[in-house]
Amino acid sequence: MSENQNDNTNNENTENPQDEHEMKVPKDSDVEMPGIESEESADDGVFSETQSRLMSGRNSTIRLSKIAAMLSRYKPEEKYHLIGEIARGGMGIVYNVLDKNTNRCLAMKVLLPKGPEEDKKNMDYFVEEGQITAQLEHPNIVPLHDMGMLSDGNVYFTMKKVAGEEMISIIRKIHAKVDDYDKKYSIFRRLSMFRKVCDAVAFAHSRQVIHRDIKPENIMIGEYGEVLTLDWGLAKFIGSTPPSDFSDTSAVYSMRLQKNFSTTQQGMIQGTPRYFAPEQTYGDSALVDYRSDVYLLGATLYHLMTLQFPHDGSSLEDLVNRVRNGHIVPPKQTVNGALIPNQLEVIIQKSMAVKKEERYQTVNEMIRDIDSFLEGDIVREPLNFKAGEMLMKKGDIGDEAYVILRGDIKVYDYIDGKEVVFARMGAGDIVGEMAVISAQKRSANVAALGDIEVLVIDRELMLNVLRRLPSWMEKIVLNLTSRLNTANENVHPLKIKDFRAHVLYQMTSLIISQGDDQAIFSASDMILHVSNLLTLSVDYISKYCEQVLANESLFKKVDNDSFQLADRELLIGTLQLVTKTLSYPNNYFPNLGFVSDEKLDLASSIVEDILGTKADSSKGSSVTAMAEKKKLTLEQDESEKGTVSDKVKAIIANRLHAIHQILRENGLDQEVSLKYSVNAKGEGGATLVVDGHLVQQ
Repeated sequence: MSENQNDNTNNENTENPQDEHEMKVPKDSDVEMPGIESEESADDGVFSETQSRLMSGRNSTIRLSKIAAMLSRYKPEEKYHLIGEIARGGMGIVYNVLDKNTNRCLAMKVLLPKGPEEDKKNMDYFVEEGQITAQLEHPNIVPLHDMGMLSDGNVYFTMKKVAGEEMISIIRKIHAKVDDYDKKYSIFRRLSMFRKVCDAVAFAHSRQVIHRDIKPENIMIGEYGEVLTLDWGLAKFIGSTPPSDFSDTSAVYSMRLQKNFSTTQQGMIQGTPRYFAPEQTYGDSALVDYRSDVYLLGATLYHLMTLQFPHDGSSLEDLVNRVRNGHIVPPKQTVNGALIPNQLEVIIQKSMAVKKEERYQTVNEMIRDIDSFLEGDIVREPLNFKAGEMLMKKGDIGDEAYVILRGDIKVYDYIDGKEVVFARMGAGDIVGEMAVISAQKRSANVAALGDIEVLVIDRELMLNVLRRLPSWMEKIVLNLTSRLNTANENVHPLKIKDFRAHVLYQMTSLIISQGDDQAIFSASDMILHVSNLLTLSVDYISKYCEQVLANESLFKKVDNDSFQLADRELLIGTLQLVTKTLSYPNNYFPNLGFVSDEKLDLASSIVEDILGTKADSSKGSSVTAMAEKKKLTLEQDESEKGTVSDKVKAIIANRLHAIHQILRENGLDQEVSLKYSVNAKGEGGATLVVDGHLVQQ
């Protein structure tokens, strides 16, 4: 059991003379320490109680003389003044004492006697704890100042007295929502505190020391940002023996390296079960290494973030079995898990992997990912997709974007059963980024063209990065994003000018391009595709599209979502009149086919219905009238008595229009005439004349 420091006023006596106690101190001793020639000694009677406990077994005298000579180098009663008790545990008591030499208050940990056999082992570990702690000089490891023996033979050491609170107390108060602790200690502040614990453990590992009992009870949070890792009583030196002359200044020297010093007993489980690493449950110290501390750090982080113990069970046996089999509730599935970022869950789960080889292999690796998370980098492992696998499906709600690290993808959709590829993207590109901001439905499919590797950016990651900014900056960024989305909707060029002609043109083009007037189309797919082509939202154009599709002169309804074209020429004529009525210039859209004046007259009423305004039905929209304006002549040879269908007329008119366009694009403005004839047998021909010269017959 560990006896941690605690500055809780309920446990600590005030500086009242009635509460002060005089400490027993040793007299001068004549006990000599081997290897040191002149050493002050104490009277044989000073250690009578200690001798009665330790003078059993071989080497007991040597053991006692070494410890006594090492520790009895001054008189404690001349240096320390006892103020009161801080905490009491199974192995000892922690006192609040005043160092008279420096006028500072310290924590003094005193080992309590248990019995001859147990005292030998406890003293070994107590001295070991003091030696290791004293040599681990790091800002996040509690400093040890002094070690000695009281006149009653009890061993003690003094260390910095931290005014603060144990991490376990903070966790409990956050969970109970005491005094706004949940607001004071946000997830990121807790992680920043934990980050300092990692520094302390990483430093200890650099000195070949493992802690073996990392947990919130052994972490003290000071009033001014201090984070100190305490209780190194179970610490173990696992390095090679350093030089005996103390020449290696980076090494940790320990009495445990001496043959007559007690070692960890095989089969004895050491640590705290609710934070155990699986290998600790077997009682074999040889299985415990640096990666065991990584697990303990992960278990501590789990408790700090979820506010519940990482391990639990109906009995110790049940708990051990759960630890060994990795039965841990994933952090985000705990009661308080909804607030835990995905990236942080990845770090916790990796550090708490059952197999040591699947964990972070060093604390520094874990620190790297924590720092990356705190800095907003992506911590999670890349995802791999095989050729043909879907990254996104149209219609799904999306809150993730993908950064392509390797390979290529395609963005596509199916229009009337045919695949239409909108874009191909490769390494370095990002796809689906708008969903991160807006969480809108996917408007297209995305699939891998080959084996690819991607990183995932989700909405949570973006928001977590924003939350680390000052609150005012977070609001500015979110407001700017909202205004950008609003501006993107409102400043669209088709929202400045009437968009309906563009929508109708895209619909007409898609339908005409099929070349089959009997084709069946999906209304919802049609609207979505036009939305993608014009980058206008479905909601923005759907009402107009539905109004057009509801016109029975243009379309035949098949079912609630399907339709067929009713009259191709009338649809083209409607497009021409809508374009003219909305004041678009002539030839703004490519000509999609011949329209007779009769069809234009019929289209007028349709235009008035779908636009809500009177149509501009002045002649000049048909191909024949346009030909006249552009010095085009289109006529039928009256000498022949055959009839010409409207479809043939449309083909001939389009040919004539195309010829004239080519001439004009080359800076020519000649008169063009095309005379066609069809006899009674259906045989026909045409003559093309440019500026009175026969060009082709």
